[in-house]
Amino acid sequence: MDIPPQPKQDGESRAQHQATGKQMFPDAKRDKADTSKHPGMHMTDTVDYAILIEGEMWAIMEDDEVLMKPGDVLVQRGTIHSWANRSDRMARICFVLIDGKWD
Repeated sequence: MDIPPQPKQDGESRAQHQATGKQMFPDAKRDKADTSKHPGMHMTDTVDYAILIEGEMWAIMEDDEVLMKPGDVLVQRGTIHSWANRSDRMARICFVLIDGKWD
């Protein structure tokens, strides 16, 4: 997935996520996510492997943020999270999602 730089103004970023997020990721649950930290906060019923191929991406969790660089791999285990490209160039990331169920 190619992810462009996020807009510099929060209102523009929020509008962008609202316009495209539900179409691109219909299974993402947003009802429990506090979007005040980032407008794309969501959770899924999957175990996700995120492999950054090119550029930089911020993995945003409820309590922390991690800058990912090419070659980094993050395992996301169904927690509330979001992604942000805060650089000035395109980022390319590979997501592998494995179906899961909550107990």
